[in-house]
Amino acid sequence: MIFPLNKLLPVARTTYTISTTIDGEKYEISYYPVTKDITIQVPSNLRWEISGNNMDGVMVTVLPRTTDTNLRGEDGGMKKTKVMNRIIVLALFVFYLYALLRIILFKFRWRDMTFLWYQLQRNLGNPDNLMYQLQRGNFSPLKTIFINIQSLSGWHELSNLLGNIAAFIPFGMFLVLLSKNKGLSFIGVLARSLSLSLCLECLQVVFSIGIFDVDDLILNTFGGLLGYCAIKLYDKVYSKFIVNTSSIVQDRDIVEK
Repeated sequence: MIFPLNKLLPVARTTYTISTTIDGEKYEISYYPVTKDITIQVPSNLRWEISGNNMDGVMVTVLPRTTDTNLRGEDGGMKKTKVMNRIIVLALFVFYLYALLRIILFKFRWRDMTFLWYQLQRNLGNPDNLMYQLQRGNFSPLKTIFINIQSLSGWHELSNLLGNIAAFIPFGMFLVLLSKNKGLSFIGVLARSLSLSLCLECLQVVFSIGIFDVDDLILNTFGGLLGYCAIKLYDKVYSKFIVNTSSIVQDRDIVEK
């Protein structure tokens, strides 16, 4: 739909209105020169849009009632869809965190709560147990990673190396999807991935169900960053695809006309 806005130019110093009817619906565009005392009247029961530089003048476009209703319906439908999508993503995130606890913390087994409570009381009541657990850990960056790479002869070494990365890839994706306008930064994902991994490593020590390994922090954080990059790359490719598709559709419409 194209309005002959150039017809307004010869009378740009005065208020001017043009209207047209398309498919039985009336569209109206009014031009108002900007002055100190001007009052612009707009309908309260119809959708309207204002454009212009607010210095020389503005144009008010009044849309018909059916268009207003359709637009409001589309806006409402889009909002409902966004809310539903967010609820679904949030539910999947909760399920993912549950699965992550089973994999990272409990090694695919669910521990009895009585046993965990006993371990917690025993370790907190006897700091020597915690010190012993920490002494068994690895605090040398890349030590375990190099050992696993040099001895890649079985599933255990491969799963320990790649599994710690793969387990946190969804975490980076969920962080971006659940952030406002997908605006979470690279540093934000890095900090959150590192924090979650650190919590899991500390819980293993406190409950005596694993040993602390700084290389797990490195691999987990790297996995979270991979998830972040994957989402950002998808958004960029998808945006280009939408732009290219829109351009093709517009070119086709021009040719058909």
